[in-house]
Amino acid sequence: KPRRPPGDKKATDTGLVAPKRPRGSAKGGGAPPKRVKKEGGSVLSRIKEVFEQSRFVTTEAIMHHLGKDEKEVVPIINKLASKDLIALHDDNGTTLYRWLPDDERDAMRKRKAKLKGLTNEEKLVYQEIEKAATLGIGTREVKYVTKLKTGVPKMLERLQKRDLIKWVRTIEAKNKKIWMLIDLEPSRDVQGGPWYEDGIFKQEIVDAIKKVCLKYLEEEREVTCEDMTMKVNRSNVFNGTLSKDDVEYILKALVLDQELEGYHKLVKTKVKREDGKRVEVRYVFHYRQRKGGLLESPLNDIPCTVCPVADKCAPGNAVNPAECKYFTQWMDM
Repeated sequence: KPRRPPGDKKATDTGLVAPKRPRGSAKGGGAPPKRVKKEGGSVLSRIKEVFEQSRFVTTEAIMHHLGKDEKEVVPIINKLASKDLIALHDDNGTTLYRWLPDDERDAMRKRKAKLKGLTNEEKLVYQEIEKAATLGIGTREVKYVTKLKTGVPKMLERLQKRDLIKWVRTIEAKNKKIWMLIDLEPSRDVQGGPWYEDGIFKQEIVDAIKKVCLKYLEEEREVTCEDMTMKVNRSNVFNGTLSKDDVEYILKALVLDQELEGYHKLVKTKVKREDGKRVEVRYVFHYRQRKGGLLESPLNDIPCTVCPVADKCAPGNAVNPAECKYFTQWMDM
């Protein structure tokens, strides 16, 4: 067999020069296999495609889209959850996943930072208080829903020391404490609005605002509740801003006191409508000073029928018939 001269290229049996194999190509020929990153951007982008098709997805949907089995998909899901990219939801025993938008993701990360260092039991207590929102939840209810038989008072104390929760009094029971998140304000059902402090009705606040209302009606012949609300808030008699409903409570109390009377009045208002009309006539409720002295018959104005807090009135509550001055005055008439 003749020797190949030095520097001569290796020939095949056919006498042709063998081409160089491209880097990364298969030795046996054919197209090289595509490399798929296990935890890289390609997997992440493909998972995002699943959530673009549906807001809530199951593990099976992710498995089907990625073409992977459960053992491969579960670690990926856990990693996404640990990075706060997805949230878990329970739907009658079926676990669903939801892709988190940026604002929810930031809120979740802040929440995790706040709860860092708490035990699982303390996190469970915090979670139930969080669910109660502005209505709050009592210690006994916390024990019941968490099924924690011992240690709940100490857990509540620790959460309070970390400025995560606070307690407030309710108007229904003066000595009852309920818990809510530190940055929430109790609902009216809990504390009764601006006339209550720590569950105690402050008559002096109501009296001060009544004086402002009566003085304003000495200057004006009649006013609407909106007008009176602006006047009261500008007077700075109350430390804060009162809503229209708050001021309406005072005006109704003055009606019960027989200081004012309310009535509907036809008024013309300028509005721009599609049919071209610019004037609209409608009834607007007004208040004015009562004319003609006291009512002829007390049966014409039973206080309970127009009382704004009648739904909270019951024996033993902060609002109750025994201590209601309007009901007492009506009974004495």
